[in-house]
Amino acid sequence: MRFAFQVCTFAAAVGLLGSACGGNPACDKNEAVDPSTKVGDCLVSGDRLLGPKATCNTQIGQCSKTDQNQLVATLECLNALPMCAPATQLAWQTQQAGCYGSLAPVSLACKTAVFGSVIPGEDAGVDASVPDAGRQPITDGGGALSFVAVADDTTFAFAWVPLQPATDVATWELNVFDTNPSHLEDGGVRLPELYINPGNARVYAIEDAGPSVYRRFYLAGLTALGAQAFGDVDAGAALNDGGASMCQSALECAVDRVCDLGQCVEQTCATSATCPPGYLCNANVTPHSCLRQTSDGGIIVVRPDAGASLSAALLSSSVSVRTAPATFHQVPIGGFVAKRPAVVAFDSARQFVAMEQGGQPVGHFTVNRGQDFELDTTSATIIDTVGSRVRLAWNDDHKTLYACYSVGRGVRVRRSFDYGRTWGASALTLEPADDGGFTSSIQDCDLAAWKDGSVLLVTVDDGTVMVRTVADNLALVGAPEVAFLSADTDGGQNAFYQPQRPAIATLPSDSMVHIGFTVSRNLGAGVDQDVVAVYRDGTTGGFTPAKFLNAAGAQMGNGFTQDYVAIAIDPRTKRGIAAYSSQENASLGTYTTVYASIWAPASRSWTTGSDLTVFVTDSSNTTSYLFPAKRQADLWDAFSASLAVMRDGRIWLSMLAAKREQNTPTEVHQYLVGFDFEKVSPVAGKGWFLPPALQMSATVAVDPRAGGNYAPATNSALAADGQISVYGVFVEGVGAANADDNRGIFVSRP
Repeated sequence: MRFAFQVCTFAAAVGLLGSACGGNPACDKNEAVDPSTKVGDCLVSGDRLLGPKATCNTQIGQCSKTDQNQLVATLECLNALPMCAPATQLAWQTQQAGCYGSLAPVSLACKTAVFGSVIPGEDAGVDASVPDAGRQPITDGGGALSFVAVADDTTFAFAWVPLQPATDVATWELNVFDTNPSHLEDGGVRLPELYINPGNARVYAIEDAGPSVYRRFYLAGLTALGAQAFGDVDAGAALNDGGASMCQSALECAVDRVCDLGQCVEQTCATSATCPPGYLCNANVTPHSCLRQTSDGGIIVVRPDAGASLSAALLSSSVSVRTAPATFHQVPIGGFVAKRPAVVAFDSARQFVAMEQGGQPVGHFTVNRGQDFELDTTSATIIDTVGSRVRLAWNDDHKTLYACYSVGRGVRVRRSFDYGRTWGASALTLEPADDGGFTSSIQDCDLAAWKDGSVLLVTVDDGTVMVRTVADNLALVGAPEVAFLSADTDGGQNAFYQPQRPAIATLPSDSMVHIGFTVSRNLGAGVDQDVVAVYRDGTTGGFTPAKFLNAAGAQMGNGFTQDYVAIAIDPRTKRGIAAYSSQENASLGTYTTVYASIWAPASRSWTTGSDLTVFVTDSSNTTSYLFPAKRQADLWDAFSASLAVMRDGRIWLSMLAAKREQNTPTEVHQYLVGFDFEKVSPVAGKGWFLPPALQMSATVAVDPRAGGNYAPATNSALAADGQISVYGVFVEGVGAANADDNRGIFVSRP
C-alpha cells in the first residue's frame, strides 16, 4: 500500500493526473458540476463541459497539468452560475460566455481531444439556440489528416491520408453539412454523422446523391472508446531507406563515371543513346563507356523532415463540394524541365507522377490531389540517379508501386511500398551478356500488375519481345518467356522485324495478357512501320502470333506509319482496347491521328475502322464528331494516345491534339474522351467514342512536330483511380514555336 501511495503521489506531482491511481481531478469536478441544473426554462445547453466521466478520463490524457487546472477553473465558474430564466436569459448567457472565455489558454492538443478543436465559447455551443454544434474541423492547419472530397454528377468520393502513423483509429466520423443555397446560415445545416469502418479504411463514397447537391464535409478519426484519435510521433523514423550513397548527381563523380543508385560507376555503352543525357559513348576505350560532356549534373532533392515533434489530432479541415458535371483542375509539377511522364492514381487523394528531370527518373507523390506538386522539395523523390523512359505499374493487391526504365544497355526495375515516397536500396537490373562488341541491349520496358503482388515486365531483347515475372522482392519468378521473335529483315509485308516500344495490359484474375508494339516490314517500295499485338491467357499455351491492330476486313495494315501503341483491358467485359498514332494523307497534306482498335475475344483478333479515328466526320465530311471546332479546311494532328480504365468499366482515352497553324505557333493541348463498347457508332457498329473530346487544360503542351512532319513520340499520360476520377499529365511547351520542353502539368477530373 505504501508503494502504491508513493507511485500515485509521484504521478500527481508530475501531472499524470489521468493515471490508474484514481479519478482525474478535472473529470471528478466535471462529474460534480451538472449544467442541466442551471438551465431552468431557458433554451440553452445543459451538457456537461467534459462529457461523460469515462470519456473524460480517456480524453484528458492529452491535457497538461496547466490545461487541467484551467478546465477546473471553468467548471467552478459554471457551477457558480445562477438559475436561468427566460427574462434573464441574455444576461445569463453573457455570464456563461465569460466562463467559457477562461478556456482560451487551453492548448490545441487538449482542446481538440476534449472539444473537437473548438471550445464552446468559440461556437457558442449552440446553433440557433439548439445544442447541436457537434465536432468542429481543424481551422489552423494543425491536424494530422489530409482529406479530399470530390464529386461528379451524382456521386461524392472521399479519400484521406494520415500524416502521422495512426494505430489507435477504430472508426472514422464523417461530419456532413447541407450547404444548399437555402441552408447557408451558420455554414449550413448539420446532418447526421456517417461512420466508416474499419480504422484502416482510406476511401469512401456517397453514391446516387443526386444532382446539384451542396455539402460540406470534414473527417475525424475515433478510438474504440469514441474519443478523438491522435497520430503517433516517431521522431527517429527514417524518410528513406536507400542506404549509403556517395553521390546524388553526376557532378559528384569523375567525368568517366555516372551516378548510378548513389554510386559512381563506369557504364558501358553501345552508342551515345545508351548513355545518360550529357554523356557520349567513348569509343576510344574498350569496353566503350560513357563520358560526361556537360555540366548538367541532374537534380538533388532535399526533402524536409516530415516527422512532427508533437502528436496531432486525426482531424481534417472542412471541404465544400457539390454534385455537378465534372470539370478539370490543373497544377504545375515543380520547376524543373521534364519529359516523358507517367502517372498512377491510388485514390482521390494520392497519385504519383514520374518524369525524366535532369537526366534521371524523378517521382512526385501527393496526398492532396496534387496541391503539393508545385514545390519540388515537398513532392519530389528520386527514383534513381540515372535512367530514362520510366514506366509505372501499381499492384493494388499488395500495395506495391513498380517503376521500370532504361539504364545503359539494360533495363532496371525498382519498387516502393509507400506509394512512391521512398524506393529502398534494392533494384533489379537486366543487362545483356557481354559479347565483345557491346552491341546487344535490353530496352523499351513496360510493366503491368500480375498475381501474388508481382508484375509482368516486357522488354525488347535484341529483336525479341521478352516477358518476365518480377516479385515484390525484385526477384525473377520462373524463366523469361518469348512473346515475339523478330523475322528476317528481307521478308515480305507480313514478316515483322525490329520490334520496339512495347505496351502491356493484364487482367490477372483471368490470366489475360495483351502486348502491343511497333514493328517494321518490307512493302517492296520501302520499309513501313505498323502496330501489332500478341495475346495469351490460361488456354492459349503461350502467346499467339502477332496480329495487326489496324486490320479492317481484308485489309492488313497500311502503308502509312503507325506507332506508339497504348493498350488496356476492361475488367467488366474482359474486352481489350488499344490506341495508337497513325499518319494519313488528305488533300491538305500529311497529318497524324489517333485510332482506337477493339479486341474480339471470340476470334482473338483486333479490328478498327474509319469510324475509330478521333477525326471521324459525318458523311458530308463537314462535321467532326469529337472535335466540333475542327473545320473541313483545317489540318489537325492528334498523337500521344493513353488509355485508362475504371473499375466500373468506364474507359478513357487521352491524346495531344491541335490545329496545324501556318503563321503562328501551333498550340497543342491534352484532350480526354470516353469510349464505350456498347455505344453505336453513327458510321458503323458497336464500340465507339463518347464525344466530344474535352480539352483538359488551357496550358499549351510541347509541340514535337515543330519544323517536322512525323508521328510524334508519346509525351503525356493518363490514369484512373478506383473511385470516380481520371488524371492526366503532360509537358508544357515554351519557346517561340512551343517546341521546348518545360515543367510537367498535372490535371485531375473532377
